[in-house]
Parts: sequence; structure tokens; C-alpha cells
Amino acid sequence: MRRPSRLTLSIATAAVALTASAPPAQAALRHNDYYDDYLVLYFDDDFGGFPAVYWKSDPAMIRHDSDKASSVRNNTDAAWVLYDDKNYRDRAFCIPPHHEVRDLGWPAYKFNDKVSSVERLPYTAPCGGRPRIGDPIR
Repeated sequence: MRRPSRLTLSIATAAVALTASAPPAQAALRHNDYYDDYLVLYFDDDFGGFPAVYWKSDPAMIRHDSDKASSVRNNTDAAWVLYDDKNYRDRAFCIPPHHEVRDLGWPAYKFNDKVSSVERLPYTAPCGGRPRIGDPIR
């Protein structure tokens, strides 16, 4: 039987050390205070998956986050509008300050994987005539 080489043993030891010392990333990403003053779109429902973080309006979501959101959390003091199309067009929902939506695919919204642009409203601006969605953040 052949003995493992030193290189193989070194690689295996390094992999174990990295895995053992890595912090639980998902726990940090789910914490509300981690994204204070940001709108966070999550790629999975119930605030799971990749978080796409916004602090200002984005008419085209150029970071390739378009049409991927399944849940959203508004950790800001401003209302945000989520649009179905780029450049703030088509169907829109307003999420008030400090509100969240666990499932954008809920039958009342049918907005799962639809968000293509986001607009941060001025602090003094309410949602206007746009439909409001979400529950207060717990």
C-alpha cells in the first residue's frame, strides 16, 4: 500500500483548517443589523440565498440582480419602489420603511423573480398611489 505524499497531506490539512475556521456566513447575512440602511433583495424566499444590497436607486440593476428576487427587506427610513421592468416602468410595488416581504411569489403579489429596477423615494415621500406591500420587520 502506498503512503500519501507530503503534498497530499499538506493540501488535506489546509482544507480541514479552512473549513473549521470559516465563520457561518449565512447566519451573518440573515441578521437585520448587518444591512442597516439598505434595501436587500434575496434570491430565495424567506430571506435566503444571495443578498443583493442597494443604498440608492438603480434603473437597470446592472449588477445582474435583475429578475432574481424572491424576498425583500427594507432596512431604511425611506420607502422603495420595486418595478417589473427596467427604467422604473410597468407594474410597481412600494415597500415602506422597515418592512419586509418573505415571499414575493405570494398570490397577491405574483412578483417572484420579476424585480428589474428599484427606486429609493425621498425620506418625506410616501408611496403615493402605488400599492404597498410587506409587514413590519420583526
